[in-house]
Amino acid sequence: MEKILQSFYVFLKVLKRSIIDLFKNKYYFPDHDGAEPSPNAVSALNLLRLGHYFDDSSLHDRLRLLFKSYARQLSKVPMTMPTLVRCFDMYTQGMNEIIIQSSNQEEIIRYIQTSYIPNLIIFPLNKNTSKLVQYNQQLRSFVDEKNEQTKIFLCRNFQCQLPLTSFEALKQKLDPLILTYQ
Repeated sequence: MEKILQSFYVFLKVLKRSIIDLFKNKYYFPDHDGAEPSPNAVSALNLLRLGHYFDDSSLHDRLRLLFKSYARQLSKVPMTMPTLVRCFDMYTQGMNEIIIQSSNQEEIIRYIQTSYIPNLIIFPLNKNTSKLVQYNQQLRSFVDEKNEQTKIFLCRNFQCQLPLTSFEALKQKLDPLILTYQ
């Protein structure tokens, strides 16, 4: 019984009821987002990000199944599941990527992280990201080991603009588009 409860992301101790009673009572398997997002909504966001990060279609297939299982509830009362709605929006509208190949990546990443850019994944390309490039074939075209020049690509679903060649150019490009907080 404990294994069954764990598979449903339930954060309760094992109860002394029959499993049929547990399935009948929706309280034990929360689908809605209250003060914290539901476990399935968090799982959906993780599947989306990991699938995009590693270019893994099997994770996106699992995500589609998750959306299918909540289709009725999402169409009738979407306000009960804002995190899952946000994930569905990210899935249908696409992700923003910033691909960075630079010697001062930390400063660039810090600047990006203090800015509001929704649905963003940052790909810092350096010698330490060889595993990531191995799994994500779309990133291979951005790797230039011979050239040490700064290159910053602003992309949406890996469709990128021409590369920016300085941190200042990135600031000029993003400033009108973002809200910055300190």
